[in-house]
Amino acid sequence: MYDQDLFFPAVGETARALFKRHVQTVEVETFSYCNRVCSYCPNATYDRRSFTSFMPAEHLTKIARGLMEIDYDRSLVLSHYNEPLSHDSIVEQIALFRQIVPNASISIYSNGDYLTRSMFDRLAKAGLDDLFVSIHLGATEAYDDEKVLARVAKLSRELDIPADILRLERGKLIVAAFKTTALKKFVMFERNYNALGSNRGGSLPVLSYRAVREAPCFFPFHTFNVSYGGNISPCCQIRGDIPIYADTIIGNIGAFDSIFDAYGSAKAAEWRRDLYAASPKSGPCQHCHEGIVPLDAAGNATRVAQLAAIAADPRRIVHADAV
Repeated sequence: MYDQDLFFPAVGETARALFKRHVQTVEVETFSYCNRVCSYCPNATYDRRSFTSFMPAEHLTKIARGLMEIDYDRSLVLSHYNEPLSHDSIVEQIALFRQIVPNASISIYSNGDYLTRSMFDRLAKAGLDDLFVSIHLGATEAYDDEKVLARVAKLSRELDIPADILRLERGKLIVAAFKTTALKKFVMFERNYNALGSNRGGSLPVLSYRAVREAPCFFPFHTFNVSYGGNISPCCQIRGDIPIYADTIIGNIGAFDSIFDAYGSAKAAEWRRDLYAASPKSGPCQHCHEGIVPLDAAGNATRVAQLAAIAADPRRIVHADAV
Protein backbone atom coordinates (compact mmCIF):
# COMPACT_ATOMS: atom_id res chain seq x y z
CA MET A 1 0.00 0.00 0.00
CA TYR A 2 1.33 3.43 -0.96
CA ASP A 3 1.68 6.42 1.36
CA GLN A 4 -1.49 8.48 1.28
CA ASP A 5 0.69 11.59 0.92
CA LEU A 6 1.59 10.47 -2.63
CA PHE A 7 -1.88 11.45 -3.78
CA PHE A 8 -1.78 15.03 -2.52
CA PRO A 9 0.51 18.01 -3.20
CA ALA A 10 3.60 17.92 -0.97
CA VAL A 11 6.62 20.14 -0.47
CA GLY A 12 9.71 20.30 1.73
CA GLU A 13 10.47 17.43 4.08
CA THR A 14 7.30 15.53 3.18
CA ALA A 15 8.15 15.58 -0.52
CA ARG A 16 11.77 14.62 0.20
CA ALA A 17 10.68 11.63 2.28
CA LEU A 18 8.24 10.48 -0.42
CA PHE A 19 10.92 10.69 -3.11
CA LYS A 20 13.46 8.79 -1.02
CA ARG A 21 10.97 6.09 -0.10
CA HIS A 22 9.39 5.47 -3.49
CA VAL A 23 11.56 6.56 -6.44
CA GLN A 24 13.48 3.62 -7.85
CA THR A 25 14.67 5.08 -11.16
CA VAL A 26 15.85 8.60 -12.01
CA GLU A 27 16.27 9.14 -15.74
CA VAL A 28 18.20 12.21 -16.89
CA GLU A 29 18.69 13.16 -20.55
CA THR A 30 21.87 15.22 -20.47
CA PHE A 31 21.66 16.31 -24.13
CA SER A 32 19.33 15.94 -27.09
CA TYR A 33 21.13 14.40 -30.08
CA CYS A 34 20.41 10.97 -31.52
CA ASN A 35 21.85 9.76 -34.81
CA ARG A 36 19.06 7.30 -35.60
CA VAL A 37 15.44 7.62 -36.75
CA CYS A 38 14.03 4.18 -35.90
CA SER A 39 10.44 3.75 -37.05
CA TYR A 40 9.38 2.56 -33.58
CA CYS A 41 10.80 5.65 -31.84
CA PRO A 42 9.39 9.21 -31.71
CA ASN A 43 12.75 10.38 -33.11
CA ALA A 44 11.48 9.24 -36.52
CA THR A 45 8.93 12.07 -36.39
CA TYR A 46 10.35 14.58 -33.90
CA ASP A 47 13.78 15.84 -34.93
CA ARG A 48 16.80 14.92 -32.81
CA ARG A 49 19.43 14.91 -35.59
CA SER A 50 19.72 18.52 -36.72
CA PHE A 51 20.82 19.98 -33.39
CA THR A 52 22.48 19.18 -30.08
CA SER A 53 21.09 20.93 -27.03
CA PHE A 54 22.62 20.27 -23.61
CA MET A 55 20.77 20.20 -20.32
CA PRO A 56 21.54 23.49 -18.52
CA ALA A 57 24.20 23.14 -15.83
CA GLU A 58 21.83 24.48 -13.19
CA HIS A 59 19.39 21.64 -13.90
CA LEU A 60 22.12 19.00 -13.61
CA THR A 61 23.29 20.61 -10.37
CA LYS A 62 19.78 20.63 -8.91
CA ILE A 63 19.31 16.94 -9.73
CA ALA A 64 22.73 15.93 -8.41
CA ARG A 65 22.34 18.01 -5.24
CA GLY A 66 18.95 16.49 -4.52
CA LEU A 67 20.15 12.93 -5.00
CA MET A 68 23.15 13.66 -2.78
CA GLU A 69 20.88 14.98 0.00
CA ILE A 70 19.09 11.64 0.30
CA ASP A 71 22.16 9.48 -0.43
CA TYR A 72 20.30 8.04 -3.42
CA ASP A 73 21.27 4.39 -3.92
CA ARG A 74 18.96 3.18 -6.69
CA SER A 75 18.96 3.34 -10.48
CA LEU A 76 20.25 6.50 -12.20
CA VAL A 77 19.91 6.38 -15.99
CA LEU A 78 21.87 9.05 -17.88
CA SER A 79 20.02 8.67 -21.18
CA HIS A 80 16.49 8.98 -22.51
CA TYR A 81 15.63 9.51 -26.20
CA ASN A 82 19.15 10.63 -27.06
CA GLU A 83 22.25 8.64 -27.98
CA PRO A 84 24.47 9.22 -24.93
CA LEU A 85 27.71 8.00 -26.54
CA SER A 86 27.48 10.48 -29.42
CA HIS A 87 29.20 13.15 -27.31
CA ASP A 88 32.19 12.85 -25.01
CA SER A 89 30.44 14.85 -22.30
CA ILE A 90 28.70 11.67 -21.15
CA VAL A 91 31.97 10.45 -19.64
CA GLU A 92 32.31 13.63 -17.58
CA GLN A 93 28.68 13.45 -16.49
CA ILE A 94 29.03 9.85 -15.34
CA ALA A 95 32.13 10.80 -13.35
CA LEU A 96 30.32 13.82 -11.85
CA PHE A 97 27.33 11.81 -10.67
CA ARG A 98 29.57 9.00 -9.44
CA GLN A 99 31.41 11.50 -7.24
CA ILE A 100 28.31 13.28 -5.96
CA VAL A 101 26.01 10.26 -5.65
CA PRO A 102 28.49 7.44 -4.96
CA ASN A 103 25.91 4.79 -4.07
CA ALA A 104 23.69 5.23 -7.13
CA SER A 105 23.63 2.47 -9.75
CA ILE A 106 24.53 4.44 -12.89
CA SER A 107 23.51 3.12 -16.29
CA ILE A 108 23.03 4.25 -19.88
CA TYR A 109 21.08 2.93 -22.85
CA SER A 110 22.86 3.21 -26.20
CA ASN A 111 22.43 2.09 -29.80
CA GLY A 112 26.09 1.07 -29.81
CA ASP A 113 27.03 3.02 -32.94
CA TYR A 114 29.70 5.01 -31.09
CA LEU A 115 30.85 2.24 -28.77
CA THR A 116 34.54 1.47 -29.21
CA ARG A 117 36.92 -0.30 -26.87
CA SER A 118 38.41 3.05 -25.93
CA MET A 119 34.99 4.47 -25.08
CA PHE A 120 34.09 1.33 -23.13
CA ASP A 121 37.22 1.67 -21.00
CA ARG A 122 36.54 5.35 -20.37
CA LEU A 123 32.96 4.64 -19.30
CA ALA A 124 34.12 1.98 -16.87
CA LYS A 125 36.81 4.24 -15.44
CA ALA A 126 34.31 7.09 -15.00
CA GLY A 127 32.16 4.87 -12.80
CA LEU A 128 29.45 3.42 -15.05
CA ASP A 129 27.76 0.36 -13.55
CA ASP A 130 25.52 -0.95 -16.32
CA LEU A 131 25.53 -0.59 -20.09
CA PHE A 132 22.50 -1.60 -22.17
CA VAL A 133 22.92 -1.64 -25.94
CA SER A 134 19.92 -1.89 -28.26
CA ILE A 135 20.66 -3.77 -31.49
CA HIS A 136 18.76 -1.48 -33.84
CA LEU A 137 18.88 -2.40 -37.51
CA GLY A 138 18.38 0.09 -40.34
CA ALA A 139 15.54 2.59 -40.10
CA THR A 140 13.47 0.71 -42.70
CA GLU A 141 14.72 -2.82 -42.00
CA ALA A 142 12.37 -5.43 -40.61
CA TYR A 143 13.38 -7.36 -37.52
CA ASP A 144 15.70 -10.23 -38.42
CA ASP A 145 17.13 -12.73 -35.92
CA GLU A 146 20.23 -13.48 -37.96
CA LYS A 147 21.11 -9.82 -38.48
CA VAL A 148 20.70 -9.18 -34.76
CA LEU A 149 22.93 -12.14 -33.86
CA ALA A 150 25.52 -10.96 -36.40
CA ARG A 151 25.62 -7.54 -34.77
CA VAL A 152 26.19 -9.11 -31.35
CA ALA A 153 29.11 -11.10 -32.76
CA LYS A 154 30.54 -8.04 -34.51
CA LEU A 155 30.53 -5.89 -31.38
CA SER A 156 32.00 -8.75 -29.35
CA ARG A 157 34.94 -8.93 -31.79
CA GLU A 158 35.42 -5.17 -31.91
CA LEU A 159 35.49 -4.82 -28.12
CA ASP A 160 37.36 -8.09 -27.57
CA ILE A 161 34.77 -9.08 -24.97
CA PRO A 162 33.06 -12.48 -25.25
CA ALA A 163 29.25 -12.57 -25.31
CA ASP A 164 26.73 -15.28 -24.50
CA ILE A 165 23.18 -15.43 -25.83
CA LEU A 166 20.96 -15.46 -22.75
CA ARG A 167 17.59 -15.50 -24.46
CA LEU A 168 16.44 -16.15 -28.00
CA GLU A 169 12.76 -16.10 -28.95
CA ARG A 170 12.68 -16.44 -32.72
CA GLY A 171 11.04 -13.50 -34.40
CA LYS A 172 10.55 -11.71 -31.08
CA LEU A 173 13.53 -11.13 -28.82
CA ILE A 174 17.28 -11.66 -28.41
CA VAL A 175 19.31 -10.85 -25.28
CA ALA A 176 23.09 -11.23 -25.00
CA ALA A 177 25.37 -10.75 -21.99
CA PHE A 178 28.97 -9.57 -22.44
CA LYS A 179 31.35 -11.20 -19.99
CA THR A 180 33.44 -8.49 -18.34
CA THR A 181 34.36 -7.48 -14.82
CA ALA A 182 34.75 -3.82 -15.83
CA LEU A 183 31.00 -3.24 -15.41
CA LYS A 184 28.39 -4.84 -13.21
CA LYS A 185 26.21 -5.51 -16.23
CA PHE A 186 26.74 -5.23 -19.99
CA VAL A 187 23.72 -6.40 -21.97
CA MET A 188 22.94 -6.18 -25.68
CA PHE A 189 19.36 -6.77 -26.73
CA GLU A 190 16.77 -6.32 -29.44
CA ARG A 191 13.10 -7.10 -29.74
CA ASN A 192 10.67 -6.98 -32.63
CA TYR A 193 9.26 -3.56 -31.83
CA ASN A 194 6.73 -3.69 -34.64
CA ALA A 195 5.11 -6.60 -32.83
CA LEU A 196 6.12 -5.98 -29.21
CA GLY A 197 6.85 -2.26 -29.07
CA SER A 198 5.12 0.61 -27.31
CA ASN A 199 3.28 3.50 -28.96
CA ARG A 200 5.27 5.83 -26.69
CA GLY A 201 2.30 7.52 -25.10
CA GLY A 202 0.46 7.84 -28.41
CA SER A 203 3.28 9.56 -30.31
CA LEU A 204 3.49 6.51 -32.60
CA PRO A 205 -0.06 5.96 -33.90
CA VAL A 206 1.10 3.01 -35.99
CA LEU A 207 1.54 1.06 -32.74
CA SER A 208 -1.75 2.21 -31.18
CA TYR A 209 -3.54 -1.01 -31.97
CA ARG A 210 -4.28 -2.32 -28.50
CA ALA A 211 -7.55 -2.09 -26.58
CA VAL A 212 -8.12 0.83 -24.23
CA ARG A 213 -6.00 0.36 -21.15
CA GLU A 214 -7.54 -0.16 -17.73
CA ALA A 215 -4.56 -1.51 -15.78
CA PRO A 216 -2.87 0.65 -13.11
CA CYS A 217 0.67 1.94 -13.72
CA PHE A 218 3.70 2.11 -11.44
CA PHE A 219 5.71 4.71 -13.38
CA PRO A 220 4.43 7.93 -11.72
CA PHE A 221 5.17 6.40 -8.32
CA HIS A 222 8.61 4.92 -8.92
CA THR A 223 10.28 6.98 -11.68
CA PHE A 224 11.48 10.55 -12.12
CA ASN A 225 12.16 11.50 -15.76
CA VAL A 226 13.81 14.72 -16.93
CA SER A 227 14.38 15.55 -20.61
CA TYR A 228 17.32 17.63 -21.87
CA GLY A 229 15.37 20.92 -21.62
CA GLY A 230 14.37 20.25 -18.03
CA ASN A 231 10.78 19.14 -18.59
CA ILE A 232 9.64 16.44 -16.17
CA SER A 233 7.32 13.79 -17.55
CA PRO A 234 5.26 11.31 -15.53
CA CYS A 235 6.97 8.34 -17.20
CA CYS A 236 9.66 7.38 -19.69
CA GLN A 237 7.07 6.77 -22.42
CA ILE A 238 6.02 10.43 -22.52
CA ARG A 239 8.64 12.71 -24.04
CA GLY A 240 8.88 16.07 -22.37
CA ASP A 241 10.11 17.94 -25.44
CA ILE A 242 7.34 17.44 -28.00
CA PRO A 243 4.22 19.60 -28.42
CA ILE A 244 1.61 16.87 -28.07
CA TYR A 245 2.66 16.43 -24.44
CA ALA A 246 2.68 20.10 -23.47
CA ASP A 247 -0.34 19.65 -21.19
CA THR A 248 0.84 16.38 -19.68
CA ILE A 249 4.29 17.24 -18.35
CA ILE A 250 4.64 17.81 -14.62
CA GLY A 251 6.59 21.01 -15.18
CA ASN A 252 10.11 22.25 -15.80
CA ILE A 253 12.72 21.47 -13.19
CA GLY A 254 13.80 25.11 -13.23
CA ALA A 255 10.44 26.11 -11.77
CA PHE A 256 10.82 23.96 -8.66
CA ASP A 257 13.03 24.56 -5.64
CA SER A 258 14.08 20.89 -5.68
CA ILE A 259 13.52 17.58 -7.42
CA PHE A 260 11.49 16.60 -4.36
CA ASP A 261 9.03 19.46 -4.76
CA ALA A 262 8.62 18.44 -8.42
CA TYR A 263 7.86 14.85 -7.39
CA GLY A 264 5.41 16.11 -4.79
CA SER A 265 3.75 18.69 -7.05
CA ALA A 266 0.01 18.84 -7.64
CA LYS A 267 0.40 17.63 -11.24
CA ALA A 268 2.49 14.62 -10.19
CA ALA A 269 -0.03 13.72 -7.47
CA GLU A 270 -2.83 13.97 -10.04
CA TRP A 271 -1.05 11.50 -12.31
CA ARG A 272 -0.70 9.06 -9.42
CA ARG A 273 -4.40 9.32 -8.57
CA ASP A 274 -5.41 8.79 -12.20
CA LEU A 275 -3.25 5.70 -12.65
CA TYR A 276 -3.72 4.03 -9.27
CA ALA A 277 -6.77 1.83 -9.94
CA ALA A 278 -8.08 -0.18 -12.88
CA SER A 279 -10.29 2.07 -14.99
CA PRO A 280 -10.37 3.15 -18.66
CA LYS A 281 -7.38 5.39 -19.35
CA SER A 282 -7.27 8.32 -21.75
CA GLY A 283 -4.76 10.63 -23.37
CA PRO A 284 -1.22 9.26 -23.70
CA CYS A 285 -2.10 6.25 -21.52
CA GLN A 286 -5.06 5.10 -23.60
CA HIS A 287 -3.27 2.34 -25.54
CA CYS A 288 -0.05 2.07 -23.53
CA HIS A 289 0.92 -1.34 -22.18
CA GLU A 290 4.04 -0.37 -20.22
CA GLY A 291 4.38 -0.15 -16.44
CA ILE A 292 1.39 -2.38 -15.82
CA VAL A 293 0.52 -3.36 -12.24
CA PRO A 294 -1.37 -6.68 -12.22
CA LEU A 295 -4.33 -6.62 -9.83
CA ASP A 296 -6.99 -9.13 -8.92
CA ALA A 297 -10.58 -7.98 -8.24
CA ALA A 298 -10.02 -7.69 -4.49
CA GLY A 299 -6.84 -5.67 -4.90
CA ASN A 300 -8.53 -3.27 -7.27
CA ALA A 301 -11.54 -2.90 -4.99
CA THR A 302 -9.19 -1.82 -2.21
CA ARG A 303 -7.62 0.79 -4.47
CA VAL A 304 -11.01 2.11 -5.59
CA ALA A 305 -12.04 2.53 -1.95
CA GLN A 306 -8.80 4.36 -1.20
CA LEU A 307 -9.38 6.73 -4.10
CA ALA A 308 -12.90 7.45 -2.87
CA ALA A 309 -11.49 8.45 0.50
CA ILE A 310 -8.80 10.53 -1.18
CA ALA A 311 -11.43 12.37 -3.26
CA ALA A 312 -13.12 13.50 -0.06
CA ASP A 313 -9.91 14.58 1.66
CA PRO A 314 -9.48 18.38 1.95
CA ARG A 315 -5.81 18.02 1.02
CA ARG A 316 -7.03 17.67 -2.58
CA ILE A 317 -7.36 21.48 -2.52
CA VAL A 318 -4.31 22.83 -4.32
CA HIS A 319 -2.53 25.71 -2.63
CA ALA A 320 -0.33 28.10 -4.56
CA ASP A 321 2.83 26.94 -2.81
CA ALA A 322 2.13 23.29 -3.66
CA VAL A 323 1.84 23.54 -7.45
